[in-house]
Amino acid sequence: MSHRLGTRLGRILLLIPYAIRNPGVTISELSERFGVDREELIDDLQLVYVCGLPGYGPGDLIDVTFAGESVYVDALTDAGSQEL
Repeated sequence: MSHRLGTRLGRILLLIPYAIRNPGVTISELSERFGVDREELIDDLQLVYVCGLPGYGPGDLIDVTFAGESVYVDALTDAGSQEL
């Protein structure tokens, strides 16, 4: 795995539980907290749409919603309540 890919994966694995525990967190806050620019953060969140539990049906995927500057993540599990 390339360093860049490993860095991105690590960031996403930290980003998702944080966003689940902080519904409505802003894109700006997430960008600052995780040290990436706005476009890269949005790319990370858009990648999450295709991630989830085996079966990969609508109820098995992570849902990311953008409402203006706010971000809402619903993993449809208790993954956000566990420490990574």
